Amino acid sequence: MQTFEWKAASAYVIGRSHEKEQTLCQDRTYTLQENGIQVIALADGAGSAKLSHLGAEAVVRTVSHHVLKQFSSYKEMDSTAAAEQLLDVIMQELQQLAEQLDCEKQELASTLLFVASDGKSYVSGHLGDGLIAELNEGLSIHSHPDNGEYANSTYFTTSKDALVRLRIRSGECEQVGAYFLMSDGTSSSMYRKADDFLSPALATVASWLEEHDEETVNDALLQNLNKSIRMKTFDDCSLAVMTKVVCSNQSDD
Repeated sequence: MQTFEWKAASAYVIGRSHEKEQTLCQDRTYTLQENGIQVIALADGAGSAKLSHLGAEAVVRTVSHHVLKQFSSYKEMDSTAAAEQLLDVIMQELQQLAEQLDCEKQELASTLLFVASDGKSYVSGHLGDGLIAELNEGLSIHSHPDNGEYANSTYFTTSKDALVRLRIRSGECEQVGAYFLMSDGTSSSMYRKADDFLSPALATVASWLEEHDEETVNDALLQNLNKSIRMKTFDDCSLAVMTKVVCSNQSDD
């Protein structure tokens, strides 16, 4: 009998505009696995917020640990109640960080994308732009970008309407082979909005985790983001992927 486990990798790189301006990369990613549950998270710091890279880093770490510990609860929870609870955790973390840095919470603003799964069920969350995709029989959109009134605007953790914009989903995922998180910088190269087309390169990236260890794939993602993806945009670029791989093959005897 075949059994499966998740493997995950991620990377983020500075965009050409930030490099030119000698400012920091505002994208952050995080992966966490414990007790058979895999979490991947990604946040894109608001360009107008000077400390958003620190907010993004705090959010992906805090959300990953929280959702992993509360995975069973979030699977059963109403989506609105789940969004309220998660946003409360995020606001507590950002308030503490703002006090440490002596700044306003708005200076720590970022988007948020995450997926957590035990292999049979998943919980996902999405606030702002960026994209969540999945690999089943083929590639498909799990959660579309949520832009504001204008194409270059979006919603952040500190937005006044964050609660109604934070989309929490849960369900079964036994047939899903991989999940992908992309910031808008990366999705501009990997996703065509007009017809919801996703680049086949994503399936290739997922297969890397079937063949190599996580650190090797982290390095490969970093190189590809640096040499290819970021050359097609001026924005920071980040990508996180989790792939379901066979971990044993035992007989029923």
